[in-house]
Amino acid sequence: MTTKNRGFVRSAAGFLTAVLFACPALAATTLPVTTVTNTNPGTTNIATKGTVTSTTSGTTMDFNQSSTKAVIDAKSFNVGDHSGASETVNFNNNSPATTMYTLVNIHDANPTKVYGTINDAHGVLYLVNTNGINFKDGSHVNVAGLIATTSRINADDFYNNDKPVFSSSGSADGLIVNDGTITVNTDYDTNMKGHGLVALVAPRVVNNGVINANYNRVHLASGDSFGIDLMGDGLINLAASDSMNEQLVKVGEQGKIYADGGEIRMTAATASNVVDSLINVKGLVQANSIDNQGGKIVLTSSVVGTSTDYTNKQGIYVAQSGQIVADGGSIEITANGVNNVPTGLVNVDGRVQADTVGTNTGSIALASNQQVGIGDGVAGGSDGLYARGEGTENGGS
Repeated sequence: MTTKNRGFVRSAAGFLTAVLFACPALAATTLPVTTVTNTNPGTTNIATKGTVTSTTSGTTMDFNQSSTKAVIDAKSFNVGDHSGASETVNFNNNSPATTMYTLVNIHDANPTKVYGTINDAHGVLYLVNTNGINFKDGSHVNVAGLIATTSRINADDFYNNDKPVFSSSGSADGLIVNDGTITVNTDYDTNMKGHGLVALVAPRVVNNGVINANYNRVHLASGDSFGIDLMGDGLINLAASDSMNEQLVKVGEQGKIYADGGEIRMTAATASNVVDSLINVKGLVQANSIDNQGGKIVLTSSVVGTSTDYTNKQGIYVAQSGQIVADGGSIEITANGVNNVPTGLVNVDGRVQADTVGTNTGSIALASNQQVGIGDGVAGGSDGLYARGEGTENGGS
């Protein structure tokens, strides 16, 4: 097998609608229609677990949370519409010096659509809709953490466990799409610094918008069950069931992810019934060094199958328009077939770069159990590039 001469790999020194189950007084309103399962009759608490009250003023809805954790069950949860009107949902922490955690379980036969703004400045927001979530063009999400997924979690497990496990899969071809802007900021709490997270987890995940998470973490993951430890290593332990039809993690041509001084991961878990499994980078993925703190980018795909069409089927593909940059940091790109099946493919048509910044030396490692295709502009050896795989141009073993 011969290496493809490709790319450049371099390393050198409408309406806000949150329909919550059954609160008749709020159900009559014309903008946010809010009905909740009130587990505390005679009170204003709308949470299934914890304590949350809600108010509506014009096109703004406020959820005021006084418990560290809360679970809200929603019949639907949509912010704005395609008309371009500005609608806002605020999740407010009654103890702003600490971080709150809010799970919104959305029981909707249709995907959730966010056209407007969601603010959760001192909190981590979990949005769950088994039929998908779309953050539309022009939308804004400002949070300490966002986990958007098609995988369900038991309310008790979330409320009582510091390491929640989302073990119930949703739609077999569930889709999370970001076409808007998601921003993570954890400056308010020294304990949260570096622990902020944007996690989009579903069988198919696409980012065509902007994700800002400097000093913090971003994880785009194809799977249908996972566990997460926000205050520990922050890693998502991902799994994929046999019910999944397709796997995709994609950054589109207009997509941008920034996590300078932080970490970006794109992962496709192994699903034995899936033929097509791909991590596709057409936009910008960046985790540069900042304040002498190096960033890290990790792309990992483990697949089953026999396809050799790396551009459309299996493995990891950095398109000609794609850029993966971690100046002063590290880049790891690995595609392996499982059970020693040689189906892992890494192909770079675009730019993979980790230059040295000050005393922070950049490094790149590319690996597969079949083929690593890299381009004409490769600088390896002492410059920090290590490529492993059959037919590799540089550093093969």
